[in-house]
Amino acid sequence: MMKLMLLLFLSIQVNAGEISLSFDDAPTADGQMYAGTDRTNILINKLQKAKVKAVFYVNSICIDRDSGDSRLRQYSNAGHLIGNHTHSHSKISTVGLKSYVEDIQKAHELIKDYKNFKSWFRFPYLKRGDKEATRDSIRKFLGDSGYFNAYTTIDNFDWSMNSIFENAIRSGATPSKIKVCEAYSELLWGSIKYYDNMALKYLKRSPKHVLLLHENDLAAFCIDDLINYIRSKKWKIISPEDSYTDEIANITPNTLYLGQGRVSGIIHEMTGIKARSKWESVEVLKSEFKKRKIFD
Repeated sequence: MMKLMLLLFLSIQVNAGEISLSFDDAPTADGQMYAGTDRTNILINKLQKAKVKAVFYVNSICIDRDSGDSRLRQYSNAGHLIGNHTHSHSKISTVGLKSYVEDIQKAHELIKDYKNFKSWFRFPYLKRGDKEATRDSIRKFLGDSGYFNAYTTIDNFDWSMNSIFENAIRSGATPSKIKVCEAYSELLWGSIKYYDNMALKYLKRSPKHVLLLHENDLAAFCIDDLINYIRSKKWKIISPEDSYTDEIANITPNTLYLGQGRVSGIIHEMTGIKARSKWESVEVLKSEFKKRKIFD
């Protein structure tokens, strides 16, 4: 009996996933539901209550508006990490390598003195350019500058869900927390399980995952429900630092298919498969919200 219980315990430990939370585009402007200052307070309070440490990737162009500076100080003073997401959230393919590098450097100068600043860089749109030479040049620049490529493993369209949410409020809807946050949690969990299952199939293990979220109204409205939902699945929410101790942090996929995260990139290099969750679709999400009658 003891041996059986030990085997069961080990099985649970192996199958229990680990994931950290990251928020892009901080500090985002006022939304339909919350002023930026209120959103920051809500996120801090909910994360603190849940005992979760996150990282916020900053577009430094927002620091001088919507109380951006004070909001970033609130996040950092609450123990959350501050990372670089460029100054103006541009794409390399749009502005060119030289301007893109300058945008990273400009952001660095504006955020490097915040408490809990990390030399971590999150690519806007997760895009590295559409040519290998561009991809390799930006990788070299980041390495030479002491920056870590703060990849995600779980891509999703939470930003599209937020747009649906805000459009409904703009149209006069009063959102039900139960309905909205159930959809938010379940659909994000669908993306988590998709990429974890792909990792189990092709990498033969579940890595320490990094969930991509955005600092928006929907996150503030539902982050507590999402945390509880992930934990109800027996997954552990870990710190951002812990998530990047995984061995995939040392793998640099030799592919241009990197917009769905590190796990997807590794799998594409291995097999040519373009792994992408079905929930990474604006139309699919609109249809799902309509089917669930979220705002009826």
